[in-house]
Amino acid sequence: MYRRTIALALGILLSLIPVLSYAENITFTGINDPALRDYLSEKITLLLGDTLSEDMEVVSVETKYLSKEYLEELRYNSEMNVFFGYTAAELSEMLSGDMVYLTIDQDGEVSAQEVQEGEKKDYLQKLIHIVSDPRSIMLISVVLKKVHTGNPIADVILSVCADTAEEYAASGDVLSSVVSGLSENISDPDVIDYLDFFEEYTSEHKGSIEIKALSGELAQE
Repeated sequence: MYRRTIALALGILLSLIPVLSYAENITFTGINDPALRDYLSEKITLLLGDTLSEDMEVVSVETKYLSKEYLEELRYNSEMNVFFGYTAAELSEMLSGDMVYLTIDQDGEVSAQEVQEGEKKDYLQKLIHIVSDPRSIMLISVVLKKVHTGNPIADVILSVCADTAEEYAASGDVLSSVVSGLSENISDPDVIDYLDFFEEYTSEHKGSIEIKALSGELAQE
C-alpha cells in the first residue's frame, strides 16, 4: 500500500510543486559565495514559517557548499565529517526509526522510498553522490521541533545540485515545500501522502536542478 500511494502521489508532483523563480534583485559572485548560502538558509526558514503545519517549527537551517574536488575526495574517505561536523556513521546513530529518501532529478522525475534502520548510513552517502556529470552541491540540514517543546525531534537533510547561483537561490521554494511535505508524517513514514500537501501548487517544476532529501526522527536521550 505504501509504495502504491507513493508512486501515485509522487508521479504527479512535477505539476504540483511551486515554480522555481528568482525575482529578487540580488546578485552573487558565484555558487561558492557565502552570501548565497546565507540567502538560501534565510529563504528556506522564511518560507517554512508559512508552510509547516501549525504544531511544527524550525530550530535551525544550515547550508554548506561542497566543491567538485571535495566530493571527489569523499569517494575515497567516507569517514570525513561532511554532515555539519558529523560523519555519515555518526549522524545515522542520531537518527531513529525508519526514514524517507526522496529524489527529484534534472528531468523532473520524482521517486521516494522507505529507508530501514540498517540502511541509514548508505542513504546518507547517496545524498552526496551525484549520478550525473560531477558538479558541486549545496548540503542543507533543517532541524525541526514541535511547538512549545524544547528538544528537536526531526532532521531533514537535502542536497541540491545546480549550475548557477541563481538556480540555487531559486531552489528555496521547492526545498521548503519538500521539507514541509516530509514533516507531515515524519514519525510514521508508512502513511506519507504527498497529494494532500501539494494540491495547492499548480506550477511546473523547472529542470536542471537535482534534489535529494532524507528525513527522519532525531533520537531522544
